[in-house]
Amino acid sequence: MPAAFTLRMPLGGFEREPRSYDDLRRLAARCAKDELAGRTLCNHATQLAITLSPAALAAATRPGAPSALLLAIPDLPALLSHALYVRTVADPRRRPDIRRVHLLAARAEIAGRPVELLFAIRETFGGQCFLDRVSERGASTRKRQDGGSAPNDRDTDPSVARQTADAPEQLAQVPATTVHDMTRVIFGETAGLYPHSIDPDRSPYDPANWDTDSADNLAAARQYIGIVAGRNGQTHSADADLSNPIETRAWADAANAAAKAHANPDLLDEHIDHFYLRGNGDTRNPWPTLTRYLRIGPFRNVGGGDAGRGNDLYIEFYGRR
Repeated sequence: MPAAFTLRMPLGGFEREPRSYDDLRRLAARCAKDELAGRTLCNHATQLAITLSPAALAAATRPGAPSALLLAIPDLPALLSHALYVRTVADPRRRPDIRRVHLLAARAEIAGRPVELLFAIRETFGGQCFLDRVSERGASTRKRQDGGSAPNDRDTDPSVARQTADAPEQLAQVPATTVHDMTRVIFGETAGLYPHSIDPDRSPYDPANWDTDSADNLAAARQYIGIVAGRNGQTHSADADLSNPIETRAWADAANAAAKAHANPDLLDEHIDHFYLRGNGDTRNPWPTLTRYLRIGPFRNVGGGDAGRGNDLYIEFYGRR
């Protein structure tokens, strides 16, 4: 995944070149109705099976829709498949049949400029996921700056905008059951961790300065944290700022570990359901009634937190005998 998570792919486009904006909108609406509506695809980051709903596609191609969004319609399945997870929020419309709404984002070069698309995915209480809305992030701001009203202003819930912009760390109360839930936990707990630096005076972000064994151990530890997150809901979770290349890389590492953890939950002893980040000089016993099964490290912590910054952090895994 490129640092800026721009999807660089040949765009399929329409069967012919649009002659005007109105012609472009008609082509996009026809493509959405005849070729996309009802299709189900898998988002790689979350492993969610998402059905493209006719209503969402109709809203995306209505009069006044941004040209960049209309141009992206033929490639909407590919863009949504490769979109990155942003966060999960309560349904702002409070629909009785909707459990929650997942927000995904993707970037692509459309008409010679980078465009970021925001996808809102509604999940029912039965576990089915549908495209609820797709919009071009920033389109409303640009339209208002030009002195007009944004085409989607009526349907853009301000609570969704606020929740998308803010990504505070949260304390989960239930075990993680999906890949994206595990990703949020792994990112929240390890975003500031890097392999042990060969030279602590050099940059922690330079792979040439990483101890190779520590790099392998950190990948394994992240996977184990994902497994623990599936057993114990008292874990910290957070979302990445995907405009930040450092956080984007950490999010990708977390997503990769989460996918493996979700697929192999038995890799870790079934008794292990706690983990602890121990910084240099920390002699505390976090759980006197539990047994320490594993101690993995050392790693470099640049994020601070309770463990503190340093080049000798260890991740320990605990459980009952």
